[in-house]
Amino acid sequence: MHRFVRNINQMKAITYHKSKSLLLRKITLLCCLTVFFSGLSAQQVEILGNAKVTGQLEIMDTILFSDGSALASACLQILADADSDTKIQVERFPDEDLIRLTSNGKEVMIIDERRLRLIHNTNSIFIGSSTGKNDDGGNANLFIGNEAGAENTNGARNTYIGHDAGTSNINGFHNTYIGSGAGANGQGGQNTFIGFRTGQDNSGEYNTLIGANAGGQSSGNKNVFIGTNAGYTSTESGMLIIDNRDRESPFIYGNFSNNTLDFDANVKVKRDLNVENEITIADASAYRGLKLGFGEEALFGIVGQKITLPSNPPINLEWMHFGVSNEGDFSPALSLNKFGSIGVGTLTPQTKFDVVSSNPIGHIMKIENTAPGIEGDGLEIKLNRPNNGAGNNFITFNDQDGVAGRIEGFSITEDISMASFPEIDFTDYFDIVSIQNLVFDRGSLPSLSGGQLPYLSGGSFPNFNPGQFPIFNAGTPASLNNGSVGSFSLDFNGDAFIQNLLCGPFCPTPPVDFYTFEWTGFSFPTLNPGNLPYISGGQLPSLSGGSFPTLNPGQLPTLSGGRLPYLDFDIFFDPTPIAGAFTDLKEVMCWALENGERSLITTNPQDIALLKDQAFLNNLADCKNGGVTYGSGGADYAEYLLREDINEHIEDGQIVGVKGGKITKVTEGAEQLLVISMMPIVLGNMPSDTLSLDQYEKVAFLGQAPVWVVGKVRSGDYIIPSGRHDGYGLAVAPEELKLEHVSTIVGRAWSDGDQSVNLVNMIIGLKTNEMATILSRTSAKVDALENRMAQIETVLGINETAEN
Repeated sequence: MHRFVRNINQMKAITYHKSKSLLLRKITLLCCLTVFFSGLSAQQVEILGNAKVTGQLEIMDTILFSDGSALASACLQILADADSDTKIQVERFPDEDLIRLTSNGKEVMIIDERRLRLIHNTNSIFIGSSTGKNDDGGNANLFIGNEAGAENTNGARNTYIGHDAGTSNINGFHNTYIGSGAGANGQGGQNTFIGFRTGQDNSGEYNTLIGANAGGQSSGNKNVFIGTNAGYTSTESGMLIIDNRDRESPFIYGNFSNNTLDFDANVKVKRDLNVENEITIADASAYRGLKLGFGEEALFGIVGQKITLPSNPPINLEWMHFGVSNEGDFSPALSLNKFGSIGVGTLTPQTKFDVVSSNPIGHIMKIENTAPGIEGDGLEIKLNRPNNGAGNNFITFNDQDGVAGRIEGFSITEDISMASFPEIDFTDYFDIVSIQNLVFDRGSLPSLSGGQLPYLSGGSFPNFNPGQFPIFNAGTPASLNNGSVGSFSLDFNGDAFIQNLLCGPFCPTPPVDFYTFEWTGFSFPTLNPGNLPYISGGQLPSLSGGSFPTLNPGQLPTLSGGRLPYLDFDIFFDPTPIAGAFTDLKEVMCWALENGERSLITTNPQDIALLKDQAFLNNLADCKNGGVTYGSGGADYAEYLLREDINEHIEDGQIVGVKGGKITKVTEGAEQLLVISMMPIVLGNMPSDTLSLDQYEKVAFLGQAPVWVVGKVRSGDYIIPSGRHDGYGLAVAPEELKLEHVSTIVGRAWSDGDQSVNLVNMIIGLKTNEMATILSRTSAKVDALENRMAQIETVLGINETAEN
């Protein structure tokens, strides 16, 4: 091979010192020859002797031969050796668009636009230097990579991918090795090795090794090793090892022979964990335990021991106790039994869920919903029956002496115990069963006939005389006549004036006159009064003639026939006095008093009999049963009411007016005046659509509710709206209460306030006797006035006789 001797700019031709015919046998091109060559783009190159092109070389124009001939823009179709039994060929058939590869006279490969197809007479595929070099190709092996399966002779149906993968395995079969050096030195079969040098020296069988160096020097069979270096030096068989290093206590270690699985880790189980045989606690560094078995003497598993439950014959586990063992002294944390009872801090739960604690501070149980949303809920208690009575306690509060309180249901039928009701034979009085046999005559409606409605007849309208408007005389205005201004004269003496100015203290007394004024001929004018305007003549309108119509009273219709309905009481009521009736009535009254049922005291024998009629009580219960009775720090009954303007901002403790069932701070014209509740004990009228709750407010109807008041407040003051529609109230002392205040009273203060704005406790919805207060004060004033009048009459000697 010779090196290049020169480069020539502007690639025009390539000169090759070989014959043209030889080149045609050596080169096959799909279209125009493209040879890979590096660094000689867009230049003219002359080659003397043989050359090897390892880069990219494009022949863009003409090939020149040493004899001077040229090959311009040639599209060669075959690249072949001297005897043409090894070649690359395109376009065997017109427009075939395939590349065919033939070796030693056999077509071995075809390439089209989507795939590469190998065509051969054997079952194996080998790709790489020395790959499968000793294999005759008939064992259905796939070897890819230098030296992959190099020594294989008889091994069949193996897949080796990677440099040196399975390189020394001679007779192994059904192996899958992926990775450089995977299974390189082993002789086993039916193994799966994935990773760099995975199972490199392993000669076992049925192993699955995944990860770099996993089981690299292991020798066992039927193992599963997952992770880098997992089980690298293991000599055991039938093992599961999952780890990222080779160590004595792997992260996960299992034994397929005895079906055990060990975790050297904290384990979190997110789904069901079904244990059918045994549980082992293997942490010997602390006192932890598990207790399983029967009753209080259940089996106790201490640290490092194994608890095995009998499986033949099968048994039902009665108890499971979890807790902490301190040198054999077991402290229970959680106990479960086969009936579903759970005990926390106790071995013997007395209820379905029993929590026992000796915590000296704080609560022993907390229920918390950590969701940040406003729709999160807490605890729900449900008793699955339609009507819960006093015997159904939703929550019971106990102290050392017993029951301190509870939230219980109520039911009329359960609250009334008829066990001690007097034994009275009510058939002596009346037979309630016979009510269904009463003879009830509905009667019949009477009929109407004849009659005439009243009417008017005759009469005439009067004549209307419109009259005449009067005549208006404007009169004459007043005037002035004659009279004279006259004439006047002024004579001024300048010398005398100067003399008076200059004489000083020597001026004569009186001073010299220096002017003379005279007005003559003046006279006042004469007033002519004129004439006032006046009206004369005219006539008012009038009616004349006409007559009233005559009223004909008509005639009432005639009522005939018909009869009233009636009951025949004789069949179930005996009016004859019964001996001992007073004694029976007394027993019924005493029973009602003793059982707290004063409302049931009656002297009507039918009412008494109904008390023992279960059907009557059931019908009554349908209307009044259900609900709960409970206590709370809240002090008012409230209901959700919709804001009239859903965008209006209303705060707790503000006064609102109710208009058509909707609320607003505008109190003028309100039907009711109420206050927004801060902490209701009962909250009713909850909207069915909870998503619209922000459009509602909790409005106090009855009880004690805090309210915002402007100015000083004293307990007992009446609270009325401020009048500014701002939600605040004003306090009115009882002695200052006026009649106009009564319709605006919201409630009455039960606490004092001395600030400019106070939040005081107010009673709302209860009778506050404001009218009695006003009337009492008015009556006192009237009495005082009467006393004063009597005293005045005494002084004046006026008496009732004298007045008469």
